[in-house]
Order: sequence, then structure tokens, then C-alpha cells
Amino acid sequence: MTELARIFSEDVGASVFTVEFEKKDGSTRTLIGYRKALRPYLGYSAVIDLEQTRDESKEYDTRERKVYHERIQSLIVNNVKYIRK
Repeated sequence: MTELARIFSEDVGASVFTVEFEKKDGSTRTLIGYRKALRPYLGYSAVIDLEQTRDESKEYDTRERKVYHERIQSLIVNNVKYIRK
């Protein structure tokens, strides 16, 4: 586990954060949100993207995204920026 993955898994909690990560297709994404569920045994967290609008016609939260811990490039939480080396 990278240091960024450890910080994201252990220290973020319910705080709002900004995370930059590599998507499956190789592109980079920046997301502002909060963690909904931590799934360390699967290597990712379910997060809510606060820049998206919730679709109330759906029974699930359409703002939910997956952030894979090993793909995190940078993380800003509690006004501190962490960068992958």
C-alpha cells in the first residue's frame, strides 16, 4: 500500500477531500467529495462526487464513484496536499 493509499484509507474519515487519480482508461481525474464506504480488501473506496447532481429519479446515488487506492496521484485533506512520489 502506498503512503497516499494509507492516508486515504486511515485519515480521511468523513472529511471532504480533493483526490486526483488515474482512471481505468489511463486518463487522470480530479474529484471533490467524501468517502461513503471504505473497501480496503478490494483496494478501493466508494466516494460521493460533490460536483455532480444527484438524479432523484434513480433509487441509487448517481454521484457515487470508485477511487482505487493504488491509482491515487495526489490528495488534499484538511488543507494539506499529499503528492505521490
